[in-house]
Amino acid sequence: MLSLSNTEIESRIKSILVEDAYLDLEEDSINTTDGLATDLGLDSLGFTELRVQCERQFEVRIPDEQFNSVRFHSVDTVRDLILELRR
Repeated sequence: MLSLSNTEIESRIKSILVEDAYLDLEEDSINTTDGLATDLGLDSLGFTELRVQCERQFEVRIPDEQFNSVRFHSVDTVRDLILELRR
């Protein structure tokens, strides 16, 4: 499995949010601490797409119990989950 830096993971997550979850934002305008639902307006379909794309791009399986509002709160929390699952 290819080793990725925090910045690379964050960049990929932002790209997923804009390109696959269809947030009408520029990647550069997304702060890693922004709430995905509260600040960025990500809806339930967007969260599902984010999960699927993270599993594909980072070669991980996100268990149902980890697919929640705490682990999927922000780019930072999703990045931390990805890092845990890649160990």
